[in-house]
Amino acid sequence: MKRPIAPARAVLLCAVITASVLGGCGNSGESNTSSVPDSASTVSSGTASEESVPSTESSKESEAPAPAGNSDFRYSTVQRYDENNNLFDAIVIDKYVGSGKDVTVPEKIEDKPVVSVGASAFEGTAVETVEINDNISRIEYSCFKNCSALKSVKLPSKLTTIDFNVFENCTALESIEIPEGVTIISGESFKGCSSLKEVKFPNSLASLDSCSFMDCTSLSEITLPSEMTYCGYDVFNNTAFYNNAPEGDVYIGNVYYAYKVDTDAMDGGHDKIKELSATKKKTFKEGTRLIAGLAFYNSGSNKDLEPLDIEIPDSVVFVGGNAFYWLNLGSINISAEVAKNSASMCFGTYVKELRFASDVTELHDYLLSNINIETLEIPASVRKIGSDTLSLLTDTKTIIIHEGTEYLGERNFTFCENLEKVYVPASVKEVDGDYEGEFYESPKIVIYTPAGSYMESFCKEHNITYKTVKDESEFLA
Repeated sequence: MKRPIAPARAVLLCAVITASVLGGCGNSGESNTSSVPDSASTVSSGTASEESVPSTESSKESEAPAPAGNSDFRYSTVQRYDENNNLFDAIVIDKYVGSGKDVTVPEKIEDKPVVSVGASAFEGTAVETVEINDNISRIEYSCFKNCSALKSVKLPSKLTTIDFNVFENCTALESIEIPEGVTIISGESFKGCSSLKEVKFPNSLASLDSCSFMDCTSLSEITLPSEMTYCGYDVFNNTAFYNNAPEGDVYIGNVYYAYKVDTDAMDGGHDKIKELSATKKKTFKEGTRLIAGLAFYNSGSNKDLEPLDIEIPDSVVFVGGNAFYWLNLGSINISAEVAKNSASMCFGTYVKELRFASDVTELHDYLLSNINIETLEIPASVRKIGSDTLSLLTDTKTIIIHEGTEYLGERNFTFCENLEKVYVPASVKEVDGDYEGEFYESPKIVIYTPAGSYMESFCKEHNITYKTVKDESEFLA
């Protein structure tokens, strides 16, 4: 069964996030985008790559036919900075136009180093083996997508990111060794590689984006490095590993990957979630480091079930977007590491109580977005509330921000259709965003804040409805 995406308004609101996980597979919203490695700021050529930036400095696209031995490629000349900040001319491969099935990407063309292979450069070609020289630091999105005959590829040692959809639907690819130094494997990068049986992950790997190995139906064994910091959703769904796993807890090393249910069953997995809720408390193995996005996904609302308490161990540093989707929780604990690294972890979740650790000082962007809770309290230890952290709170009627918070990011209190009362303490000294006359789609909201506070001035300046109170105790009276 296909997973539902978030409501359209949430998608619109959350489109800028890279942590969060609100849309479909691919450019996942949870966190991670491909980065330009090294110090390689570039000057744009006639066919600028993603890494290129406009400049008035001289640069040119190669227009003449490539010299003998390089006629298999169309390419552009760009400029890069070396480690000493000196400009040099370099080559970006734009398209493979040859007929050979065994291809080596050269170290140089026109006596200039080849440093990048561009987007879709080999897409849909009949290549079978590819060797990429070690000067290359970037292979751009969809580079080998739909190369159904590709059996073997040697990746360069300078690579730091496997970009989006790079090897998607390479159905003949049986194994891949990802070089040490790669930190990000982006969304859908190996999706649909149905013959892939072996993946050697580097110890440097930090982030696995959503759906990156989805539909790799021959992949039965997975060993991940122990120091990862991010795991999206559906990363290994419809692999032999996941398909053969029994229902219930699925771990991959220290990653809690999923609470597996049969979403194609008549009840959409509801009965299995009902069994879990009946246990009253969900714990995790000691040493668990990550909880993947959509870990507890099921295809129906569970508001009618027994409230389940979630106990996240202190070893967890990240909880993926929508991890507890549609569960009915009595309570959930949030550590300082989880609070500053996670986004939308309770998206669509019914929660009665949030238990913040005493050392939580920062709430990540979107951390509590779309959580279903009637009264939401932000503890006094919190100094910074990120953008959209308190947005899409459709069930929330009251928000209490305790004295201590100093900063409110953009778009908080927006799309909160039932929100009536928000207490903002005198400690708040900065609010980002332009809220002229209203907090968008929050028609009932009234801000309560001490007289003479920064928030009072902010409300006056932006024509926002507010009332002054002496302090929090008067607000609560």
